[in-house]
Amino acid sequence: QKRWRAAYLFTAGMGFVLCLAIMITVNALWALVACVLALGLYFFINWKLEAREWGSAMDGIQYRLALRSLIHLEGSQQQCVNWRPQILILYRINVAEELQGIKHHEILRFSAQLRKSRGFCVVACVLESERRDELAMKRAAEEKSIIKEIMAEEGIQGFAEVVVAPTWSEGTSYIIQLTGIGGLVPNTVLLDWPDSSSEAVVAEQEKKDFVEVLQTALVAKKAVLGVKGLRDMPTEIVHGTIDIWWMIHDGGLLILLSWLLSQHRVWRSCHLRVFTVAENVSEERAKGAGEVLTQTLRQRRLIDVDVEVILLDHEIMEPYTFDWTLRVEDRHRFLRELHPNSRQLEPIPLEIDDLFDMESPQRSRAPSSAGDSPRSQRRPHHQGDEEHRAEVKVSDCRKNGCTSEAATGHKLGSRGHGHSIEAAATSAGHQSTSAIVPLAAEAATTSAATRSKSPFESIELGEKLGQIVHSRSKRAQLVVMNLPDLWGTEDDEVRNYMRYCDVLTQGLERVLFVHSSGREIFDICD
Repeated sequence: QKRWRAAYLFTAGMGFVLCLAIMITVNALWALVACVLALGLYFFINWKLEAREWGSAMDGIQYRLALRSLIHLEGSQQQCVNWRPQILILYRINVAEELQGIKHHEILRFSAQLRKSRGFCVVACVLESERRDELAMKRAAEEKSIIKEIMAEEGIQGFAEVVVAPTWSEGTSYIIQLTGIGGLVPNTVLLDWPDSSSEAVVAEQEKKDFVEVLQTALVAKKAVLGVKGLRDMPTEIVHGTIDIWWMIHDGGLLILLSWLLSQHRVWRSCHLRVFTVAENVSEERAKGAGEVLTQTLRQRRLIDVDVEVILLDHEIMEPYTFDWTLRVEDRHRFLRELHPNSRQLEPIPLEIDDLFDMESPQRSRAPSSAGDSPRSQRRPHHQGDEEHRAEVKVSDCRKNGCTSEAATGHKLGSRGHGHSIEAAATSAGHQSTSAIVPLAAEAATTSAATRSKSPFESIELGEKLGQIVHSRSKRAQLVVMNLPDLWGTEDDEVRNYMRYCDVLTQGLERVLFVHSSGREIFDICD
């Protein structure tokens, strides 16, 4: 049948060409008129003809292509070169206000700015109802249609979903687990930061819901973006800076998201500034790491970026470092599973230690005298390089400065479990990655046994770090910052966690909190 179909199409095509050639030979003008009339008749019939029950053949073709693409994407989605945010927006819609013309579309507009209205996007809403009867399902369908209208109004291409659940946190758990099909699954959850100005009971519940959503998303291996100050997000072009605060983790993801925002017309005139926080290093090594980061970003055409390395005491950074060993080991294990035979460092490091690892080989190869340097003999001197290097700044905000040169031997020496495990895995190259899990678990057990107090209980830590952040970023148009890991989900722990984050960003107009899943593989390129 396939051969006959091909022969039929070939014969019909040859007959059409032959007839058209004869028509043009006889009279070219009347041949053109006949072709125009035939096309006009064809479009008129398609316009007037009613749709039949069996539908369109193109619909069937599109369905087969989409199904085949989804099946193929599910098997190859881990092999992607560049990670890009496929966003799941947890949207709280007020139907009564929407019908009255009172719009709250800030989170949708921010998502459009982050994605430039392109890419995979799902806008999901929870209809809180104890009963899941026909009336509740009808209301959910109405809300879904309203969300689609809002998305069309804001120019957002994507899908809308409404889930019926007893509580908002339970409904969001269903959404995070079940949204997507095959390889087309969101990898990032975007939600609004809880409003502290609400009533006490409402504010406490919103904070607890936020923590539960954060926990569910991280377990599902999805990145989390929490936006504070959504009501003040700009819709017109702004000038100023986008400040990136790299607190130990998620550095590459913070830079990537800021770069994506800067591609939108609203943020295009903003200057990027990166503040990298480190501990237990000398100013010399900190400056070297800053220059490596600047060079890395410059190679990816992010020339207009200023880098400042801030040295802090360990106790101030404890809310960001108490789970450092587990996060680093999980990240390295994922990279080994993805590329078993590759030991190449990431193009843009995610962890602060990776940045110092990139700096160490260059430091060891650097000769003591600039005049004896083979590199200096081969490479001519450029004034632009000196200007570029001058952008790196080091600020020592520790109490007593660097205590000893021995501390510079390891940038995070107070948390050496992760490096001892990594060294053991490296020395035993034939050892499987599953053998590393007990070591990481043992290190986590030992670390947990030595910790008896939550790092978020001391509000002074947040105040000290918040003063440093505020002194540098109080006039920034947007601050992009790490979201610390959770200590627990009990009421007191949730209250301390949210209070720490609020104190940390007090006085800042707009903040984007970011927590990666550890599964992001990306590079920045045009």
